[in-house]
Amino acid sequence: MFQREIREYVAKDGRNHFKTWFWKLDRVVRRRVAARIGRLALGNAGSGRHLGGGLHEAKLDFGPGWRIYYG
Repeated sequence: MFQREIREYVAKDGRNHFKTWFWKLDRVVRRRVAARIGRLALGNAGSGRHLGGGLHEAKLDFGPGWRIYYG
């Protein structure tokens, strides 16, 4: 099994919008999102789809239809 490198996007002004959003989440939700990202890192794309141009969508199976977009 291979491991993918997970990097967060940092805007030119130095802001990390993902980190800001992530730490505002409820602790239980934060753990579930982190677990899903961990599975992506291990190559388990799970439910989701290719959107084109190297962009992918991973669906989270809880909450209000949340998605993680990655490339």
